[in-house]
Amino acid sequence: MSQFPVSKLLALDAMATVYTVPAGRYAMVSHLQITPIDPDNEVDVTVQWLDASDGDAIAPLCHGETIKKNDTGPIYPMGGTLILSAGDQVQAEASTAGDAVLSFSALEYDL
Repeated sequence: MSQFPVSKLLALDAMATVYTVPAGRYAMVSHLQITPIDPDNEVDVTVQWLDASDGDAIAPLCHGETIKKNDTGPIYPMGGTLILSAGDQVQAEASTAGDAVLSFSALEYDL
C-alpha cells in the first residue's frame, strides 16, 4: 500500500491529466477538492475520470462548476470513495489558468 496526497495548480485552461493509476495497482481516492485561489475573478472548473477498462470512457465528477469571485469555500466533486483501476486517470481544467487548485488523497494497492 502506498499513499499519495496530490495537489495540482490548475495552470492550464485545457483538460490535463493530474493522476494516473500505475500498472498492477488500483487506487482508492478518498478526498478530492477544488479550491479557488484568485479572490478577484470567478473560475469554472471541470474534473473527470477516464475509465481505462472501458476505452477511456469519460465519467464527469463536475462539469463547468463556477466558483464565484471572493468565494472562499472549495468544491467537493466526489460524494464518497472513488475506486480507480490501473491506467485510470483523473483529469481537470479551469477556465482561467492558475485560478484554482485541485487536491486529493489516494491509497494505492497492489492487484
